[in-house]
Amino acid sequence: MKNNQKQQSNLPQLDTWEKGYRLRNGKYIIEKELGRGGFGITYLAKDKKGNAVVIKTPTKLQIESAEEVAGFWENFAQEAVKLAQCSRRNAHIVELHEVVRERELPCLVMEYIEGETLSSLVKQGVLSEAEATRYIVQIGSALAEMHSQNLLHRDVKPQNIMLRGDGGGAVLIDFGIAQKFISGRTQTITPALTPGYGPPEQYEWRGKQGTYTDVYALAGTLYFALTGKVPLPAHDRIEQRSLEPPNKINPKISNRVNDAILKGMELEPRVRPQSIEDWLKLFLTESDQEKTRKIRPHSAKEGETKNLKEKTIIKLKEPTTFPQTREYPEGPVGLNSPQAAPETRPLRQHLAGSSPNVNQDKSPRYPSGSVPLGSPFYLERTPIEEQVKQEIRKSGALVRIKATREMGKTSLLLRILDSANRLGYRSVSLNLEQVDQAILSDLNKFLRWLCANSACQLQLKSRLDEYWDEDLGSKISCTLYFQDYLLELIDTPLVLALDEVNQIFEHPQVAKDFLPLLRSWYEEAKRLPIWQKLRLIVVHSTEIYVPLQLNQSPFNVGLPVQLDSFSQEEVQQLAGRYGLDWADGEEARQLMSMVGGHPALVNLALYHLSRREITLSQLLETAPTATGIYSHHLQRHWATLKKQPELAQALDTVLNATEPVPLDPILTHKLSSMGLIKQLGDRAIAGCELYRRCFTNKGQQHFIYTSSPL
Repeated sequence: MKNNQKQQSNLPQLDTWEKGYRLRNGKYIIEKELGRGGFGITYLAKDKKGNAVVIKTPTKLQIESAEEVAGFWENFAQEAVKLAQCSRRNAHIVELHEVVRERELPCLVMEYIEGETLSSLVKQGVLSEAEATRYIVQIGSALAEMHSQNLLHRDVKPQNIMLRGDGGGAVLIDFGIAQKFISGRTQTITPALTPGYGPPEQYEWRGKQGTYTDVYALAGTLYFALTGKVPLPAHDRIEQRSLEPPNKINPKISNRVNDAILKGMELEPRVRPQSIEDWLKLFLTESDQEKTRKIRPHSAKEGETKNLKEKTIIKLKEPTTFPQTREYPEGPVGLNSPQAAPETRPLRQHLAGSSPNVNQDKSPRYPSGSVPLGSPFYLERTPIEEQVKQEIRKSGALVRIKATREMGKTSLLLRILDSANRLGYRSVSLNLEQVDQAILSDLNKFLRWLCANSACQLQLKSRLDEYWDEDLGSKISCTLYFQDYLLELIDTPLVLALDEVNQIFEHPQVAKDFLPLLRSWYEEAKRLPIWQKLRLIVVHSTEIYVPLQLNQSPFNVGLPVQLDSFSQEEVQQLAGRYGLDWADGEEARQLMSMVGGHPALVNLALYHLSRREITLSQLLETAPTATGIYSHHLQRHWATLKKQPELAQALDTVLNATEPVPLDPILTHKLSSMGLIKQLGDRAIAGCELYRRCFTNKGQQHFIYTSSPL
């Protein structure tokens, strides 16, 4: 008896956490309890940034002795592995952020999904067949992903399906009784189920369960969505009570769907369709089946998934020697704890999937173009990035990113699109610098280019001629193409990112039609749900100078984002990443006085300084000359100025002035786009001291005489 008492004293404390309880020293703060089931308690919490998360812990009734603690760690480890294997591949499976320990309790920290359950939606009224089957297809794709990993969910039901409020579709949650299975083999499996959705084999302690087990539950869920009634439990049906056909309750249900439901809910497992795909084929048209093939936005390579599985299992199984907790210091279990192997990445990074552009090389690379994902030499613009990432979660959002050339617009865009992909959104990224001038100068050709490239990136057939109607005009045709084809065919939000939109400013007649078209799509989201799927990101270099009416311009709506030069503190921070000790700030101040915090110029200087190729004083002395590190940068600008004398004259006026000067709006736009000047209201000043020294008359002569041929 004494031994039992001693064991009980080592058990985790499982009291319910009240509002305000702080986990992980305030990293997460409990808001309220969302509910509890046979496996755990689910809480709503917020992180330090105020973002909502869901935290799941074991229930008090589940742990009765110290010997069971290790088992609970094993169960939670298994659930984390299942989510890690599957959610990274499929947008319709809830995302796991991390696993942490609080007061000796394992806790799953998962994404919070704004919306409602399928159950609560149906209680407001049964769904149409089109809406119900759309959600079922999405959950079917999630189950098919699990089954491809030899996993069963075993608790598919309307209460475990969340519908995203932002139009992102249905999400499968609660993997508490999910189970690994071996096809065709009899296994001992815990007989946990929900009456009405659990098939007969799930009532047995030892029996053959397989993909057909989840088929039964998914068919039962469709039954409920279309009738509002929970299907008759399987054990009642075994006792000779028949299942009422769904179309007897709701005559609007087609025979095809009615028959598919009844076939999926056959009591005998071998009579049911043996896979989710086979069951869906019973009622999906060929067009619908094409949609199911577009559902999975994330695909992981087989080797990456295998490594993910092995690493996650190893790290999450470490604490199974509980309750000897002193061997396992407080912190995320196996994800970023001190015991984790150096090569093991945080689980959230695994879940998000690997991007082909991710740069894992920690040594400096020559700065050119956008900074790759994962690069340590990307300086985060934290407030801006978080604001934009939150904005694109909103239905029908529009984000406008403005900055001069080489200020980091495309690098920021890469990270926004990566965040969207992590959310399971589809994305199309188009750079207008890649458009032929012959296309850019013709509205009809340009809109067809926009549609064709969007379909290509979404891996859809073009089908342009089916939607293009000369009588309706190119703008209406383009709108219908997005509305009735692209947005209709995909089941997740779509982020359409247009980079270098300023290229179209050079073609005012096209711009006067295209820019209001973007504005109209933004406005359509306020009245048509289909357009709420679209998130627009417009990236441009300068203020628009094409005259537009206020109610037609996309540049006075949505979220405006202005990228500015680096501050001295940011330059010091970046210098540290290059391995330079600039803690006192003097070197950063000297570099700032020359290049003004221009991101591209700062990175180039830090790269050369980190390689010990040149000293800072040498760099600054030669910077405005043809022998300096900025020679190619300056030669490019000089070539443009030689071809456009009016630009050179306008720049000379600015550089030789002792105060801000007014310029022609179009010349201001072009020089500002190049980054050679900065705008102060309707006036302009030099972009930085580098340009003043190079492009004033004296500087020009020195640069021309010492430069190599362009």
